[in-house]
Amino acid sequence: MTQRDFSSERKELQSKGLAPKWFTTMGWQLFSQKYLNGDSKTPKDQYQRIAKTLAKKAPKEYPDWWDSNEYFSGKTWEQAFFDIMWDGFLSPSTPLLTNTGTDYGMSVSCSGAYVPDSVLGFYNTRKQNALLTKEGFGTSAYIGDVRPRGSKMKNGEASGAQPVARNVCD
Repeated sequence: MTQRDFSSERKELQSKGLAPKWFTTMGWQLFSQKYLNGDSKTPKDQYQRIAKTLAKKAPKEYPDWWDSNEYFSGKTWEQAFFDIMWDGFLSPSTPLLTNTGTDYGMSVSCSGAYVPDSVLGFYNTRKQNALLTKEGFGTSAYIGDVRPRGSKMKNGEASGAQPVARNVCD
């Protein structure tokens, strides 16, 4: 079995403008084996697919500062999204890098929920996390505002954050 020469592949792609100049051999090996997918054959294809998809979700109007910023001035949303990835200013998370512009899954990896200090809040957060998990999200929850165990309540004492955490994270 012949081993792939990732170094030569990377250098060739870079010389043709199909991989960013900052890509290393190890970076190309990881990208090509784990992230390159869909119709994309090169990093440039993949970044263009991502930029095109993100641009469809961008506002119709540009921010007031857009044309006064040398980097963004005169660019479309698609060009700007592409350039910030291509120039190495943004390294997309794994789900964004692999899934954006495909039908493979969600383009986000994690969602953080706030758990208010109420029974309704506990169950609403559990429902929200269940629905997000069903779609492939990772979830987390902030429980810092749940009253501590032993705190007085209208009809007794609070059980504290631990049972709430178990309920929300089950």
